[in-house]
Amino acid sequence: MTQTQKPAPRISSGPFEHFLKGWAVNLMADPGQSAHWFSRGGADAARALCSQDAPVRWLYGPGNYGRCQNCIKVMKRRIERGPPL
Repeated sequence: MTQTQKPAPRISSGPFEHFLKGWAVNLMADPGQSAHWFSRGGADAARALCSQDAPVRWLYGPGNYGRCQNCIKVMKRRIERGPPL
């Protein structure tokens, strides 16, 4: 009888002390989700490239979470377009 291996548990790298932008996981929304590219949009608000909103205090380091495919697509499009003039 063979044993099936369980997937590695998802582990965050902990809460941010100071957050401006980067890959992060909103653990309060759905612990089983992927990491999104968030940027700070106000005193306590952050918005992901895929239009997900979250309070900054809910964002944790991405650890070994997978990355959101929609955020990756939007990021690639922005890089191809170049910086705004």
